[in-house]
Amino acid sequence: MLQSVVVNSGGKISRTFPILDTYFPKGPYFIKGGKKAGKCVEVLMFEDPKYLLSLKGYLDKVLKETSESNEFHKHLSWVLAKSTLRTPKIECSFCRKETAQNTLFVRDNFGKYFSKKELVSCSSLGCISALSDAGTLNYIFKKKQIIPLRFPVFAQLPLDLGSISKFLQEVFDISELTPKTAFEFFNK
Repeated sequence: MLQSVVVNSGGKISRTFPILDTYFPKGPYFIKGGKKAGKCVEVLMFEDPKYLLSLKGYLDKVLKETSESNEFHKHLSWVLAKSTLRTPKIECSFCRKETAQNTLFVRDNFGKYFSKKELVSCSSLGCISALSDAGTLNYIFKKKQIIPLRFPVFAQLPLDLGSISKFLQEVFDISELTPKTAFEFFNK
């Protein structure tokens, strides 16, 4: 089954991921070495997406020198590609009608970003404005940023790792984060 082409509601192709046409994992992948040895890649997407994105960048650089992907590199590429295709399962905190598409990330005193499930909005301008206002009222002295609810965007921010997993589980409706449930989430 070809999975690499995504067609949006307007009928236009928006992204391609060739790995999705050539790699079909049977289950979660557990990292075999390094500081995250024994950790499941799919679970790490919820706990530390930035780590996986930087690791993928490193492996891509090494691949140029060796020209052959190993199983870990393929699996990591697959998870990152699948993560871009996942959509939130939480409703807008303001209109309560549409699926949330954006969140307000707030920077704490340590330079890390966090969010809460109450700080999500759909794509309507009124709800985005209400989201911005809510952030202004609740976090007046903090740096704030409205971003899309997408894994690749989260992976680029310095996140509060203590709260990001819980937030992502709520947004994507994962009641219990285990290697099995995380793999099933990405394998849809």
